Amino acid sequence: MNPLPPPPDSDEVLPPPPADDAGALPSPPTIPAGGVAQITVARPSAFPDMLRAYRILVDGREVGKVGNNSRVTFTVPAGAHTMVARIDFAGSQPLSFEAQAGENLVIECVSALRGWRTLLALYYVLFKRDHYLQVRRVS
Repeated sequence: MNPLPPPPDSDEVLPPPPADDAGALPSPPTIPAGGVAQITVARPSAFPDMLRAYRILVDGREVGKVGNNSRVTFTVPAGAHTMVARIDFAGSQPLSFEAQAGENLVIECVSALRGWRTLLALYYVLFKRDHYLQVRRVS
């Protein structure tokens, strides 16, 4: 059994943090000059897609996934943005919004297949793929 190494002396210099693969030290995250806004995407509990997560894309980049009856929060630079929700075969219409620095936006993401519309699932998948999900700004 190998004994534990002795604790470092108070005068001992600790090694620098590990570098990334390119050999450079990781840089701290930068805050855009115009500031950032916080966005929370909420998805209420619903039967359609209850076992699946929706991918949330802002300006074409995936920023997170939101599951049934859950929320996801992320930050974006202040300014104009476009958001869509996607699931493998379908998605939502784009939601355009203006995010102000320090603002907290809440956006709801739901399936269009609620109530009697669950009977139209095949129609939405084949002909209205970009209307299968709905995103709307709540606050």
